[in-house]
Amino acid sequence: MTEVVDVSNAEQQVGGGTGTLPSSSAGQMLRQAREQRQVSLQSLAGALKVPAHKLQALEEDRWDLLTDSVFTRSLALSVCRVLQIPSAPVMAGLPKHEAAKLASNPEGINTPFKEKTLRSLMSPTQDSGSGSAVKLGVAVLIAAIGGAGLYFL
Repeated sequence: MTEVVDVSNAEQQVGGGTGTLPSSSAGQMLRQAREQRQVSLQSLAGALKVPAHKLQALEEDRWDLLTDSVFTRSLALSVCRVLQIPSAPVMAGLPKHEAAKLASNPEGINTPFKEKTLRSLMSPTQDSGSGSAVKLGVAVLIAAIGGAGLYFL
C-alpha cells in the first residue's frame, strides 16, 4: 500500500509558493508545510525513501538523532523540494556544517610514519653471517628446483 504524494495544488495553499512560512524553527516550518498540504509523514518518507523516524526527528529539531549536519541539511532541502516551499528560511534555521579540523603536527611533513622499522628491531649483536648463509641456502635451493623443473619439461 503506497500512498501517492500530491503536491500539485501546493502553491495555491501557501499563497503562490513564494511566501515564507511563519514559524520559529526549521522543523516547525517543515511540519507546518507538510500539514498544510495534508501529506502524512509516512507518505513523505516513502516519497523521499528515508525512514519516517528521521523525518520526525527533523520536524522536532532533534538533529542529534540524525547522522550529521550534511545529512540534516540535504534531507531538509529534499523535503522543501517535494513540498514545493522556499528552502532559504528552512536552511537558515538548520545547524551549519563545520569542517572537521585536522590535528596540527609541529614536526611538519617530515614526521616519520613508523617509529620502529624491521631493520631497527633487529639487534646488531646477531651474527649477520648466519643470516646471510640462510638466505644463500634458500636461493640455491630455489635455483635447483627451478633447474630440475626445466630439465624434466
